Formats: sequence, structure tokens, C-alpha cells
Amino acid sequence: MREAKIRQIPASDVLSGLANCHGLFETVKSEIKRSERSGREFAVLIFDLNGMKQINTCYGHLTGDRALCRLANIIRRSCRVIDTAARYGDDKIAIVLPECGAEAADTVERRISERLSIDREEPLLSVSVGIAGYPRDGKTLDILFQVAVRTLCQKKERAEETASYSGFLPLVSSKHKGFVSHLKSIPGLMRESRRGPD
Repeated sequence: MREAKIRQIPASDVLSGLANCHGLFETVKSEIKRSERSGREFAVLIFDLNGMKQINTCYGHLTGDRALCRLANIIRRSCRVIDTAARYGDDKIAIVLPECGAEAADTVERRISERLSIDREEPLLSVSVGIAGYPRDGKTLDILFQVAVRTLCQKKERAEETASYSGFLPLVSSKHKGFVSHLKSIPGLMRESRRGPD
């Protein structure tokens, strides 16, 4: 009975059109079994949109949803047929890259980040990325995601350490400059903004 219910879980995320978390985890489990037989590597990448709290605050949640879809579309165009992209949390997207080592995974990360950086639709977007490789970083689903999330968090922390209030401005178009001036006048806001993206 339990297995029948699991099979009825939809394979895709409604908003992004990518696989959902269930599909993601099943794919990683399958890749682990396949790699155990073949001895080949694979990698897991987690892309986390920076500044989503600011985007939702300044533009609204519909624009935040659109930001996730923009990232999803770029990832979809950047993946091979054998790759699996899936929504992982509110503002994260994970990719499973079969038969990819660390160098190939780094290339995929750079390609997606560069394509996102030349997307001129506002608000402008950027990502932090965590990577884990099988078997280099772990041989179980839990450990692989722990490593990927840990490297992602380390990159987010470095970004926050170097962030300033000016880092918030690119998220806001020229149409909102008056609103930004108003924000600057609010006591304590600059201190909060200097904490950087979530």
C-alpha cells in the first residue's frame, strides 16, 4: 500500500517544471547503484539564488517565482539529456550529472553562472553553488547532499562577508530609485542590508 502511494507522487515541480525532491533523491540512489557497478563518477550540484528575500520584498513573490523559473530555464538549456535537474527547497535547484568528475562539474557550474549573469531581465540574478562528487566526497545520498550543502553555505558566507549596501542596489531597477532613497532614510536599514543575501 505504501509503495502504491509513493508511485503516485508527481515526478515534476509545478512551478519550475523540473523534477521534484522525490524524483531527485530517486535519481541519486539510482546513480549510486549504477556507479557501484561501473566504477564511474557522478556529481551533484546545488544552485541557490542569492538575495531572494530582497527580490520578494522589492518586487513581490510573483517576481521571486519568476526568478526561480529563469534559473530553471537556463539550467534546462545547459543540461545534457542524461542529466537530471530538480527543485530542491524554495529557491534552490539541484542537478545530477552522471559520469562527471570534479572538473566537468566545475565547467557546468561556470557555464550556468555565466549564462545567468548575461540575462539582463530585472531583477538581475546571481547564484551560489555547492558541489559534491561520488565517490570522492561520499558514497551515500545523505553524505553527498551534506557535502554539497556545506560547500554551498561556505560560499554564501564568503559572499555575505564581502557584501555591502551597494550590493543590494543591482536588484532594483531605475524605476525604483525613489523607493531606494526612501529605504536609505529608514534608521538601521543599511546595517541590516550589509548582512548580505540570504
